[in-house]
Amino acid sequence: MAIPDWELNLFGAEPELLRPLEHNRYLRAAQALATSATPSRLKLLHALIVGERTLIRASMWADVPQTLARADLAALERAGMVRRVEDEWEPSDGHVVVLVHLALAHAHLALAPK
Repeated sequence: MAIPDWELNLFGAEPELLRPLEHNRYLRAAQALATSATPSRLKLLHALIVGERTLIRASMWADVPQTLARADLAALERAGMVRRVEDEWEPSDGHVVVLVHLALAHAHLALAPK
């Protein structure tokens, strides 16, 4: 399926994404997706995106126990999806924000469990 012209702006910053990449890039991308693929981690990423940047505030906003939030944020940091600046956490870049927004926006398309 060809990408419509109006969607090409998604790749404007990285036009190499319009061509096949080396296998390691797909491997790292799959690992990043797998790391973020739990409800608690998506909730925490969402909390960071809306501005709840401390462990306590993000865990409260996301309704995730603080011990789990601490472990989840550490895993997301190891995957390069978030970074810690003193006592605050933030998404590592705009790609993480887009990833979370796309996942949440497309969640209704997934088949409901039987």
